[in-house]
Amino acid sequence: MKKSFASDEMYIFSQKRKDLHIEKKFSSAELSKMIWLIREKGSGTRKITKQFLEEKNIKPKRLFTLGSTQIIKEAVETGLGISLMSSWVIKKELEQGIIQRLNVDHTPVVRTFSIIKLRQSFEAKSIRAFENLLNKS
Repeated sequence: MKKSFASDEMYIFSQKRKDLHIEKKFSSAELSKMIWLIREKGSGTRKITKQFLEEKNIKPKRLFTLGSTQIIKEAVETGLGISLMSSWVIKKELEQGIIQRLNVDHTPVVRTFSIIKLRQSFEAKSIRAFENLLNKS
């Protein structure tokens, strides 16, 4: 059984820079010239990023794989590249003006989080409690 419980909006973010104007729309060609920072193999965020790059015909000049969202955020903050990240993940950095969201067609990329479980006659109370918690948020 699969049941969706939340959605997430993902945007492309960069270091806060005066030469990257937020109002300007970035083309696939411009985004291809930038260094992209992505998650490691097996990450759902990596899968969505690779799919986005392919669908929008963005061929990054360099693509660096990093092992955690925190490392990617810090690398973006220091200007090492750009990344497609969840708006939940970078909320604090946006409020502090450390990073900025780039204006790119086809963003936000929306992904859905789901509960997937086997149908079985017995279900632990802890699983039901967790599911109820998710449904309330």
